[in-house]
Amino acid sequence: RNKERSSRGLPALLEQDIFPCATQDRLMIATTGLGFEFPCPRSPLLHFVGPSPPAAFPPLGPDLASWLDARRAAGTRVVYVAFGTMHTFKAEGVAKLCSELTRVQQEPGQDSIAFLWSLPADQQGFLPPEVVAAA
Repeated sequence: RNKERSSRGLPALLEQDIFPCATQDRLMIATTGLGFEFPCPRSPLLHFVGPSPPAAFPPLGPDLASWLDARRAAGTRVVYVAFGTMHTFKAEGVAKLCSELTRVQQEPGQDSIAFLWSLPADQQGFLPPEVVAAA
């Protein structure tokens, strides 16, 4: 970010402007909370106010709504799996997670679990064919 700022003739950001730090010297309010962040030393000037969800969520697309309705009708529990926008999977990571999720489904008493994985389109090609076919 500072490289871009420099190219535009702007002053460099301080550490506290990039990420709140223990040495920040001004008040910062963050829309997150202690349960969502890694434990680390924090400035007393950093105040968590909790997540700020939108007032209303857009409706689900018809394919997803139909998929969820079918699981609900069958009494299947749905586990949502997401790693956020900063994580990028490689083929090995996708294969390993698919293997573990399948193992969980095969444990006694866990046959009524379905997984809804928010995986970016450019990484969905790493999904094993048997997982794609089961979707």
